[in-house]
Amino acid sequence: MTEPNAFAGIRVLDLGTFWAGPYLGSLLGALGADVLKVEGPRRPDGFRFVAAFPQQGSRWYEMSGLFQATNLNKRGMTLDLGTDAGRAVFERLLGGADIVIENFSPRVIEQFGFGYPAISAVNPRIVMVRMPGYGLEGSWREFVGFGNSFEYAGGLGWITGDPDGPPLGPGGYADPLVAMHAMLAVIAALRDRERTGRGQLIELVQAEVVAAMTAEPVIQYALAGEVLGRTGARSEEFAPQGVYPCRGEDEWLALTVRDDAEWTRLVRIVGEPQGLPAEQLATLAGRRAAHDSIDRWLSDWTRDRDPAGTADLLQAAGIPAAKVLTPAGMYHDPQVTATGYYQALEHPLTGVRRYPGWPFRFGSGSGVRLAHRFRSPLLGEHNEEILRESLGMNPEEIDELRHRGVISERILGVEEEHDGGDT
Repeated sequence: MTEPNAFAGIRVLDLGTFWAGPYLGSLLGALGADVLKVEGPRRPDGFRFVAAFPQQGSRWYEMSGLFQATNLNKRGMTLDLGTDAGRAVFERLLGGADIVIENFSPRVIEQFGFGYPAISAVNPRIVMVRMPGYGLEGSWREFVGFGNSFEYAGGLGWITGDPDGPPLGPGGYADPLVAMHAMLAVIAALRDRERTGRGQLIELVQAEVVAAMTAEPVIQYALAGEVLGRTGARSEEFAPQGVYPCRGEDEWLALTVRDDAEWTRLVRIVGEPQGLPAEQLATLAGRRAAHDSIDRWLSDWTRDRDPAGTADLLQAAGIPAAKVLTPAGMYHDPQVTATGYYQALEHPLTGVRRYPGWPFRFGSGSGVRLAHRFRSPLLGEHNEEILRESLGMNPEEIDELRHRGVISERILGVEEEHDGGDT
């Protein structure tokens, strides 16, 4: 079985920050690529500062679980691209690289002098993945954003939420979807390189990824002039559909009735709704018209029930249903635990943590789940290793870069002035 090492021999320079760019690097690394996480010694990946706090000690920026989870399968180095020496080192690294990843606003990488024309001049075989929020051209070119804002700009926020409530973004989950789209583009670019011998620029517009996810409302407007609104937990095609309160604090059951036969089976389990004509509820149109009343009837039934047991009961009758899982519930859920979705890795400062794995397997039969190869790197952890092995630098040259603040194993700034490299 060779699929999990499909990218063995591929060198990736990952300049990504936060979620979208780093997640692509992590996936490439899990598939065998040698991914070098390149961070600034003064401005490292911003995810290091999310869910981590100075009260955790002098190396608190190493503690973020979000950073760790999105930067597995990589080696780490620091490099100040704002200096001539840093740019010179990066240019040398480009000569041996296959892929460059960045998800800054467009002006950032160009200010460093590493737009695609400059990179391809150094290495014509390189594939550069750029992930601008709104594109490399147009009036919004310089706009910055995060997954949350892209969810609104791409139309997803408009159709998310309750009918009488405001638009709601799902919470930034566009980011990993951006990375997955980028992965497909990278595969295509590498295959094309096999044919032509040349790399190319991949421009992946993050807001357009969200637009691709929400194409149906735009198509509906183009065909019928209808602006689809928010439906909450309900559906245009099924009724009833929703989430219903259960026994226990903030426990819920989700269910969907897809057709008249499932409605009949639901009534056999729950009992006839009082005060609602059976002949009306026998059709989808009738159930949609009476959805509020049906929701009250179902809520009365579920309110004193266990959600997991009730889901099992409905599933046995062929009715789609599930307990609504909290993040804590997901972490301990027996199903995802049984399938090996979570993988435990040890970090030198935070100990053993279980990280979400990859949702696919390779091979025949049950297959083998793609696994993380190793933990995320500490800041600049592999500086010497990379500079020595990849560029042939000697210890004196590396120490000089450290002394000048071009590389560091600590964040350089007001609180920690570089002093020759305390490691």
